[in-house]
Formats: sequence, C-alpha cells, structure tokens
Amino acid sequence: MRHRLRETFVWRESELEVWHGVKFALDTAVPTLGGLLLGQPELGFIGALAGSLFSFSDSTDPLAIRLLRLLEIVVAMLGFGILGFFLGAHSPLFWGLLTALVFGAGWLQLISHGYASPLRWGAIALVSTAGLPGATWALAGMVIFAAAVGVATRFIGDRFFPEAAPVIPPADEVAERSRFQRIRFCVMYALAATLALVIGQSRGLTHPMWITTTTLLVMQPAAWTSVERIIQRVLGTVLGVVAAAVTVALFQSVWALFAIIVVLSYALPYAATRNYLLQTALFAWLILVLYDFASVSNFNQHLLGERLVDVTLGCVIAFVATALAFVPLPKPRVRV
Repeated sequence: MRHRLRETFVWRESELEVWHGVKFALDTAVPTLGGLLLGQPELGFIGALAGSLFSFSDSTDPLAIRLLRLLEIVVAMLGFGILGFFLGAHSPLFWGLLTALVFGAGWLQLISHGYASPLRWGAIALVSTAGLPGATWALAGMVIFAAAVGVATRFIGDRFFPEAAPVIPPADEVAERSRFQRIRFCVMYALAATLALVIGQSRGLTHPMWITTTTLLVMQPAAWTSVERIIQRVLGTVLGVVAAAVTVALFQSVWALFAIIVVLSYALPYAATRNYLLQTALFAWLILVLYDFASVSNFNQHLLGERLVDVTLGCVIAFVATALAFVPLPKPRVRV
C-alpha cells in the first residue's frame, strides 16, 4: 500500500506536443466564445464543458475511428440528456435507465475504457438534465457546435500535426475475472452511481450530479487504481477549489475569465498525462471559473464548498463500493 500511495503523487514526464494543449484549448474556448458573442454565456458554459469532455474522450486510433467515437458520444449525450429532461428524476423509468446505463458502462470498462465512454457520458447527461429548469434546444445546439469544433480540430491535427496524435495515459491491466466477479463490479458501479444521486437529491443539493459523476469517474475495474483515483480526486478538488476561490475574488471581467479558461484548457492535457491529482485540480478550477463566467461574475460562493463536499461524498461512496466489488482486496502491485 505504501508503494501505491507514493505513486499517487509521482510526477510523470509528458509525451505531449504543443498541439495537444492548443487542441484542448480550441475545443473548450471556441464554444465558450460562441456563447459570449451570442450574449448567452450560460450557453458558452455548456459548450466549454462538452468540448472538454470530447477532448478527454479522444484516443490514439486512426482518424475515422476517432470521429466515429466522437459521434457515438454526442448521440449518447444528446439522446440521454433529452430523456433525462423529459423523464425527470422521479420517474421509475429514469432510475431503471440510469442503472442500466452505468451497469453497461462498467461492463464495457472491463473490455476497454474507450468502449465505455458513450454510455458513461450518456449517464452523466441523463443525470445532469433531470429536472433541469429552463432547458432549451439551444443547449443541444451548443453541444452540437462543440462537437463540430472537435471534428475540425481532429481533422487539423491529423492533417498538419500527425506526430502529435493524442497520448492518453495507459490504463492499468485488468486481471482476468470470473463472470461472477465481473457482474459484481458492474452491480456495485451502478449502485454507487444511483445511491450518489439519491443522497444528493435527499440533501437538497443544487448539483447532485457532481456526486454521481465522481463515482462514475473514480471507480475503475482495478481495485488499487480506484483507491488511487479516489485519494487524488479529493486532494485535487481541494487545490482546485482554493485556486478558484482566489480567481473569482480577483477577476470580475468576463473577458479576463475567458482568458483564464483558455490558459487552464491549454494546461489540462499535460496535467492528465502526468498526474490525476493535478488533472482533477485544474478541472475543478476550470469548472468553477466557468460557473463564474456563466453568471457574468455574479458567482455563488456556496458553490466552492458544495463542490468540495459533493466530490468528497462521491469518493466515500466509491470507496465503499470498490471495497465491496473487490472483496477480498488484491495485494497492491509494486512497480519498478
């Protein structure tokens, strides 16, 4: 365990080129700028969030496969997002659909993280739009626009920067498991996400999806990888919340906030290849700055504490679910 905890904070060399940061910044900043120019910064928030998620879901596959994977994710996010809005979080069909989606995402994670992305982001979209007040078709239009930007940057990268193919940190090898063990992991994965949303709603939180999203992102098909991500996500969120608190206190102009969004977006892929803690810190920082941007600098200070509490609660739920999914926990491997 001591070796694994030390590795949690290891600084790894990045293999990324300048284009990776530029691509991520374009995928995030162009939709943000679009919302700002339309006079609807809240649309820019949605576009930026979608664009960053599309970038995180990119892969090292040939361009055609990358575009197909992007299409799958967009269709899943739009389809399940619309279903979540119309069903609402009190519909039995909503809960059944959420459980099925997360179970399926867990099963596909056992095969490949790339295969699981459409279902995982579809589940997040389903939860995020359930009971969302004031939702309009313009939100779906901004997601499509963010996807179009992602298509353009993928084409540009493939054409002019072929040596800078996306470099994703390799996932830990998943040990062979029996069918029962696989089903147990998927069941706990689905139960963790469902319980997280139930707790978030029962506590009357304004962003209960943060708890669910945390469980979906930190639980991995390998026990100690999940534990590492849980530790890193809590600590990274603390750093991100502190940085965001300073940022929103010092900068009131939407254009200044936009510049910060560009810088954070550029840095995110480098953080992702070096350390999950650093990635979490920058992403939490970016999300909270985006909220300030969307509210035209009328930032709700309670979001800072809520983000920290929600992520921590999601990590606690994920830790318990991980322990139950992998009982008895395997011995941590020592990497040389």
